[in-house]
Amino acid sequence: MQQPTLVVVEDDLLFAQALTALVEDLGYRVLATADTEQGAVEVVNECRPDVVLMDIRLTGGSGLRAASTIRQSSKVPAYRLLHLIRR
Repeated sequence: MQQPTLVVVEDDLLFAQALTALVEDLGYRVLATADTEQGAVEVVNECRPDVVLMDIRLTGGSGLRAASTIRQSSKVPAYRLLHLIRR
C-alpha cells in the first residue's frame, strides 16, 4: 500500500519539525513544508498531497486564505484540511 502524502504549513520551525516527525511516525510521507500563505499555495499546487496540515495563523498571512485559494485553484478534486490553533 502506498503511503499517504502530506504537506505541513506552519510558521513556527520547531512546531513544524515536531509535526513532521509525528505524522511520519503515523505513516504519512511529508512532501514539503511551508511557512507562509503564498508558500503554502505554491507547495500544495506543486506537490499535490493527499492531506494538508495547516496552521490558520501564519506570520504575514492567513492559513484560512491559503486554504481557500488552494481549493479554488487546485485541479485535485478535494483536499482534507486540518486547521491548527495555538493558544
